[in-house]
Formats: sequence, structure tokens, C-alpha cells
Amino acid sequence: MNTDDRKQHEPEEPLPAPPDAEALEKAERLIREARLLKMRGNKAAAGKLLEEALETAPGSAAILEAVADDLIERRQTRAAMDIYKRAMRIEPQNASVERKYAECVLGTARSLDFPTPGGDGIDAASGKIALLLSIIVPGLGQIVTGATGLGVGLLAGWLTGWGLAWLIPGGMQGVLSLFGVRGQGPTAEFNGIVLLPLLLAAICHIWAIFDAGGKANRYERKPIERPVPPVDKDFEL
Repeated sequence: MNTDDRKQHEPEEPLPAPPDAEALEKAERLIREARLLKMRGNKAAAGKLLEEALETAPGSAAILEAVADDLIERRQTRAAMDIYKRAMRIEPQNASVERKYAECVLGTARSLDFPTPGGDGIDAASGKIALLLSIIVPGLGQIVTGATGLGVGLLAGWLTGWGLAWLIPGGMQGVLSLFGVRGQGPTAEFNGIVLLPLLLAAICHIWAIFDAGGKANRYERKPIERPVPPVDKDFEL
């Protein structure tokens, strides 16, 4: 019997008993207090209250969902998945929990994939940084966002183009002389062959900028629904 078969035959952990009215009321109060603390910026204290709420009413799907939501905000996706799964066992028909669990599974699967050239595995902030880096040094933006192959290729092409332009006799020196810029050495006649490596460098530079800019533009930030502070209720914190 392989590992997958053993996992399928292992009995699931028994579900905790449904909380009584007093425990459920206490857990809900802790959840509200935790949300208020989180909005005030005290995330550490809010996390402790959520843990206490989970211990108080481990058999409530609503409490489990609230705790898992907090873990998602703290980017602890795998821990949130486990709690969402427990909530689904308690309330199999809870569409909200089922949807959030599915989003966790999908997000975890995507995080295991390596970024590919032209992919969208970046957020708005990293997309803008990649665009800025690509403007300064083509290919660097792709490298820092995971598209290493494309980034190295663009950077190598850009460096090769400029290197050849300076090595060709009458290359960059000839170009500069056309604009009246004269170096310390003898003036070189313009050599049209230099346009080829310069074209290579320009193509790599433009490609890097458009690729990074396209990734930043394709990203759409999802609005985060934040709870409204219960201003009409007093909490003893």
C-alpha cells in the first residue's frame, strides 16, 4: 500500500462538539475585539484573541472561518486551509467557507509553479519595480521577478550590442563624431556597421521595458473588504 492509499484509509480527526450558547457568545465577542484591535494596528494582541476564540468554540464554523480569514491576511495560507477544511466538515453546505478553501488551494498550487517569461506571477508593486529596473538595466527587472531566462538573455544581448559598438573601428567613436563630440584620440570615420549592434542593444532594451510594463499593467489589485468598526459598542480590552 503506497502513501496515498494509507492517507485515504486513515480515519479523520473527530469533530469537536458544537459550542454551547455561552461559549459561542464569548468566542464571537473575542472575534469582534480582535477585529477592533487589528484596525487599531495591534495585530499581535488581535492574534492572541483569535486563538482564544478558537479554543473557546472549536466546533463553530463561523469562528473557524473568522480565524482562517485572519491567517489569510497574515499570508499563512496552509494554516488557513486546514481551518477552512475543519469548518467545511462542520458545515458542509457553507458556500462561503467552501469558496475560500478553494481559493486557498488554487493559490497554493500557483505558488508552487516557477514564474515563466511573460507570466503574471507578480503583484502591482513588484511589477512597477521591475519596470524601473528594466529602464535602467534591461533584463534586471525580469530577473528579480523570476523570469531569469528572459532577463539573462535580454541583459546579455544589450551588453553584447554595446560592447561590439565600442569595439568596431569607427563605431561609437564615429557616431560621436557625427554629433560633434571628439575624443582625445584621432578622429574616426563613421562606420555604418555599428548600427547593427546598436540595433540589437535597442531591441533588448525596448523588449525589457515593454515586458515589465505589460506585467504591471495586467495586474489588477483585488479590493480588500475590511470590517466596519463597531463604534456603538464598548469593549473591555
